Formats: sequence, C-alpha cells, structure tokens
Amino acid sequence: MTNRGWPKVLGLLAGIMFIQSVAWADGSISIENPWVRDAPPHAEMSAGYLTILNHSGKTQTLTSVSSPQFQKVEAHKTVMVNGQVRMLREDKVTVPAHGSVEFKPGGYHLMLIHPLHELKLGDRVEIHLQFKGTQPLTVDAQIREAAEEMPPHGMHKMHDMNM
Repeated sequence: MTNRGWPKVLGLLAGIMFIQSVAWADGSISIENPWVRDAPPHAEMSAGYLTILNHSGKTQTLTSVSSPQFQKVEAHKTVMVNGQVRMLREDKVTVPAHGSVEFKPGGYHLMLIHPLHELKLGDRVEIHLQFKGTQPLTVDAQIREAAEEMPPHGMHKMHDMNM
C-alpha cells in the first residue's frame, strides 16, 4: 500500500473503534461492542448487549439505563429459579474495580421495552447508561441479527418485569 492510502485506512479504523468502544473522559469506564438484537416487526421488546469495563480502583454501579427510542429500558439477568430459567430485573449492576460485566445472551442483558417507532436491521439505538455519582455515558448500538446467540425459543416470555 502506498503512503497515500494509509490516511483512509487509519480513518476507517478510528471510526470502527469509536463505534465499538466508548469511554468516560477520565477513562475509568469504557463500553465495548454495544449491539441490539433484531426483533420482528411490531415486537414490543428487544434485547441489548455490551461489555462494561471498569478501569478504576473502585467499584462502579450501573443504576439506570434509558433510550430515547424506547419507553423503558431495564437491566435484566438470566437466573435459574426452581429448575426454570427466569429473567429478573436488576435495579443496579455492580462492576468490580479493575473488572468487567458482560451483557450477553443467557446472562445480563438490557430489555428495550416498547419501541417508539419501528426499528430494523442496521438501525442505530442510542443507549444512556447512568452510573452512581456520574454523568450518563451514551453508547450507539447497531441492530444486528443474532440467531446463533439467541436464548432458547420462548425464553423471553418468562420475564419478571415488575411492571
């Protein structure tokens, strides 16, 4: 590759890294690989996934999540209760010092409830993560297919939404 091609390649890589990773200005928290699972038309909810990395020496606590594209967003966790898989709302999620928490199918995940308009594959979803004692951190998550990563059929019917 000639030297003239490098600026384009570097610009493209920088753009990809921005989409895949967002951090607080002080670098203590970063978010990697945010994405939202594609849902059928007129679905009342979808799921969001990401990884929260805590680069600081103190525990960080996620206290709320929101999106201007959904009426409500909640953090949930998949658990076994009396031999059955259940999805339970988590009012807060603790991220240990120098640790991380992964939101993925079958574990922690974001429930994006009642979209305000129809979203389709490839669209972007703005998600605001509020940590205790800080300004919200905003991430941009792309809607992607995830057939190979989805929980077993019907699993999301078992949400304990506490509504």
